[in-house]
Amino acid sequence: MKKYFYLLTAMALFAMNVQAQFTGGAGTEAEPYQVATAEQLQAVSDFPTASFVLTDDIDLSDIVWKPIANFTGHFNGQGHTISNLTIESGEDGLGLFSRMNTPGVIENVVCRGFYIICNRWSGLLCGTNGNWEAKGGLIKNCYIYDSTLEGTEFIGGFSGVSGGSYENCYAVNVTIEGSGTAVGGITGNNEAGGHYWNCMFHGTIIGTTNTGGICAFYNGNCSVDNCFENCVVYGNITSSGGTVGGIMGTPNWNVNNSNVINCAVFANVSGPGVGSIGGNAVRGKMIRNYATGNVTATGIYYHDNWQDPWNGGLCSVNFNGPVEDCYFSGTIETNADDVKTAGILGRNWDGVAVRNCYYNADGATQGMGDGDNPDLYDTNGMVPEDMLHLSNFKFSDMSKWQIVEGETTPFFANQTAPLKVTECTTTGIAGTGEAGLEKIFLIGSMSESIVKEAEIDGQSWNITFDEEEVVEGETLTVIGMGKDKMPSMVAKAKVESSTGIKNVNDNENVNNTVYDLQGRKINGNANHGIYIVNGKKILK
Repeated sequence: MKKYFYLLTAMALFAMNVQAQFTGGAGTEAEPYQVATAEQLQAVSDFPTASFVLTDDIDLSDIVWKPIANFTGHFNGQGHTISNLTIESGEDGLGLFSRMNTPGVIENVVCRGFYIICNRWSGLLCGTNGNWEAKGGLIKNCYIYDSTLEGTEFIGGFSGVSGGSYENCYAVNVTIEGSGTAVGGITGNNEAGGHYWNCMFHGTIIGTTNTGGICAFYNGNCSVDNCFENCVVYGNITSSGGTVGGIMGTPNWNVNNSNVINCAVFANVSGPGVGSIGGNAVRGKMIRNYATGNVTATGIYYHDNWQDPWNGGLCSVNFNGPVEDCYFSGTIETNADDVKTAGILGRNWDGVAVRNCYYNADGATQGMGDGDNPDLYDTNGMVPEDMLHLSNFKFSDMSKWQIVEGETTPFFANQTAPLKVTECTTTGIAGTGEAGLEKIFLIGSMSESIVKEAEIDGQSWNITFDEEEVVEGETLTVIGMGKDKMPSMVAKAKVESSTGIKNVNDNENVNNTVYDLQGRKINGNANHGIYIVNGKKILK
């Protein structure tokens, strides 16, 4: 009886000591530990199977951070921000968390101002979310702003190595730079067939081989029908050795269902074995995707004992398709010897169907490259002006698409319509958007992303700037997101000292130049729409 009393007493004291490490809670799903300070956040490492909620913003400036290891619990950030994590050790497995495995869940966390120098297997949020031997968990409803990760191989924004899945994950104004293979915007690779739904990357990705805007190297057959769905990528993606894609760099040779569905890429993508959606060679369906950026094929893609000169506006090499209801409105070009390009697919494996696909005839010399078979493919070249009218497209299900006639190329029915900016000054920015607008991403060319709540009243919105928050003359990138919708196409505006607007492309001279409302330079006569001429609206 006395031993039993001592045991109960010891257990009670242990529970009291654990509770004392946190603001409250019992570590269960029903009563999670409450985390409010940097010290309490670090203490999560001591209870890797427990449940936690973040109850306040936490600044990790001047904190020597030890990444949270072997986490299989549940961490709910409740929308609070963890900021200014800095790790410069150059080690493997770095991140806010170093390792998470199933059934772990990280959700509703906002990260800002992270800076990590690592070696391999690292991410800003989590180093590894599962791996080659262990299944990963789920990361969802998380945001990363204004952060940088520099390393070698298998690195990514949310995790470097993955065996798990990602839903509603957004990286905004983020740089991922690696000197080796598998460098990705959301993950470096995925080893267990995990999925990526409603994810967004905005920023810069630099890799050497296997580089991707969402996932660089996909290994393991997908556990659901659509591996990549409703994902959007903005910015610049480069790979010095290939293969590189705006959504996925490449799947492993034995993968057969790395399907990419309803994804949009606004990034410029460059390297050998390059495509706006996928690199060399995509092994799955590509259905209802589009890309608007510029593709640059920098050389022949060499792999082991073979080489491939082909590159495509959407995909460098398509292995087992089909490819349906897609378009590429950007340009694809090369200055390299013996390198070949096409507007849709560089090389299409024999017998794979291509249907209802369109490309910019001014931006590509041909629609299909090696593997052309008129009985199996349907590609159509259009001049840019014709791509601004939905009636010129014959997709299999037109209800899945919408357009701002005469101003934009088609975008998805479940995608937020592009915002229009009516005022952009050093004191604030304002404009209009579709009904149901919930969030605005705002990134400056000379400042960080501006994480401020927009005031939204019906279809009107505005954001007030603090003093010196933006610089006169800088270009702001504006992206909107409605409830349960994908992020929009980009709108751009130049900051003026007084009320007025100049919508511009980066590095453009606005003097005596005409732009449409998406910031694209208008060449020649404009026959329709509202345009901006030196800051003044003109109705054509």
